[in-house]
Amino acid sequence: MFKLYLFFISLCCATYPAQNSNLYGKWILEEIKYSDGKELEVNHPFYSTSHLIYIMSQSLFVNNHTEKAKYENTTINAGPFSYKYEFQGNYLILEPNNDNTKYYYLKESDFLNKYPEFNPQIVETEGLNVYSSHELFAPIIINWPDFQTKVILALWERKDYKPYIFDVNFVIDEDSKLEHYFFTNSSLDKTQENFIRSLVSNIGLSFINTSEKKMITTRSFNFNHRNASSSQKVGRKEMELAEWYRENKFDKLIREIPRLEESGFFKDSTHGNHRFVKLGVAYLAKNQITEACVAFRKKGDLKDFSVRKYLINFCN
Repeated sequence: MFKLYLFFISLCCATYPAQNSNLYGKWILEEIKYSDGKELEVNHPFYSTSHLIYIMSQSLFVNNHTEKAKYENTTINAGPFSYKYEFQGNYLILEPNNDNTKYYYLKESDFLNKYPEFNPQIVETEGLNVYSSHELFAPIIINWPDFQTKVILALWERKDYKPYIFDVNFVIDEDSKLEHYFFTNSSLDKTQENFIRSLVSNIGLSFINTSEKKMITTRSFNFNHRNASSSQKVGRKEMELAEWYRENKFDKLIREIPRLEESGFFKDSTHGNHRFVKLGVAYLAKNQITEACVAFRKKGDLKDFSVRKYLINFCN
């Protein structure tokens, strides 16, 4: 598992042959298998997961970061790590050295042709008709993590401990230019909003829109100093649940997660609803398929990659 984690992280430093333009573009992970073609175990952390890489001639966007990139032959070299890559039909297959897994990627256009439910749909917002889609197919924000970090540092420097909780919606034109943006689900007063707008202007955000359509993409921001102790308490419990999951203590998960859910323990969680994935897998391990599918559907539908493969394989 540690090697798989390193694989995702170290891809950011990968190297690619500039002459092979087939590599360039946006690639969406379809699935991960063992090298012999066998499926991963249902409790494997990457059994149902999402991932994208955007490969350019001299740089690579992965895990929300852009890094300089170069490569040679059919091997990707990243510091001490090395991976083989190959094309198989429409697939780009990446295989970490000293590991027994393969990662199957499709070009964004091929993925959308195969799974048209992810195609962008027209929505009306702020009086405009724009296209909206799943976050994997929405415009990429090259420096969003840097922006978040700079906002938090600016708030600490100002000793501003008010809640800053909002969704910011960016409308990006066909040429990857920011047309305008607006806030929703916001706790901001006018002064706070003006402060965030000043940071957007001063820091600047860079976008890549591969859709050739005017698109909207949304990012959430949550800075709430007052709820730090509550979040830490929830975080510790979620770490304990993760430990039980790794140790296959499925009976404990089946008892504890519904109890905590009923008590409202997770209402302040900022970690998403991944507990439902753990609960669903625990039920699968006990061959309680109906209960597993109920848990997975509490997390999301077929467009939610954290449960997509479970729903396809066990709940359709």
